[in-house]
Amino acid sequence: ATALHPPAPAPHAAPPPAQPNPPPDQLFQTGQYQQCLEVTQKAIEDRRYGEHWRIWHLRSLLALGRHQAAATAAGEALIRYSSDIR
Repeated sequence: ATALHPPAPAPHAAPPPAQPNPPPDQLFQTGQYQQCLEVTQKAIEDRRYGEHWRIWHLRSLLALGRHQAAATAAGEALIRYSSDIR
């Protein structure tokens, strides 16, 4: 490196890999309703298989007092899983 060409900045270390989210039931049972809602919403948007995503989504909405959103989500869940939504 010279005065005209300063040394290149050191490369930044890569961020640590993202930790997987705990299962929605664990989030819910520990009172992390908003995080449970976010995890289940992402799973639903990604079309992850399983009705449990929608069940924990509904429970989170209700726990957060978002009753109208829960009613809408329940209707959507019934359409998608008409044979068994508990």
